[in-house]
Amino acid sequence: MDFLKNLNISSKLNLDDLYNTYLSFEKKQQVVVGIIAGILLLLVLFVPVSCVSSKLNEKEEVYTKYAKKASQLFGVLNEIKELETSIGNIKAGSKLGSDPLKKVLYTVTDDIGIERQKIVPKTSNIPSTDKLFAEIGKDVEIKNVLFSQTIELLDKLVHNDDLPVNLKKLKIKVDQKNKQVMKSVSFTMTTIQAKDK
Repeated sequence: MDFLKNLNISSKLNLDDLYNTYLSFEKKQQVVVGIIAGILLLLVLFVPVSCVSSKLNEKEEVYTKYAKKASQLFGVLNEIKELETSIGNIKAGSKLGSDPLKKVLYTVTDDIGIERQKIVPKTSNIPSTDKLFAEIGKDVEIKNVLFSQTIELLDKLVHNDDLPVNLKKLKIKVDQKNKQVMKSVSFTMTTIQAKDK
């Protein structure tokens, strides 16, 4: 193409000269130069945009992988937390031993919000004449507990679904300064259990 030789872009960088050179071309040559200039302009704009787009796609893939790994990590952390809670419950249960009355007492007092250091459970010996069943008991003393907590405790112990509990020898001492606080609540809780052969 002869018109490209006439262009001689390297020696003419002045825009006015470039425009005048463009006007000196024939109509067909102007169309070809316009198309080539348009293609070059599109390439100059499209190549950086496509590079940025491909880089963004790569970053998006990396981000998606990290997000997936993070969600898996959070799932594992939640499972670990649940296992720790289960282990804590098992340890708490093993501290109570195999004493069902003590388990019931601590479960009810924990639900009500009575602190364990206020509770003093002692094993009670109850004579039994039955050959198949024995009545087992526990003397309990709870100190400095609210009146409302006392009522709720006694109600939940008597109406316990896990173990039939009977309460005996109930004694309550009221704090003289604050009538809503029970200085001491003592009782014997009993249940029936099959005798060991």
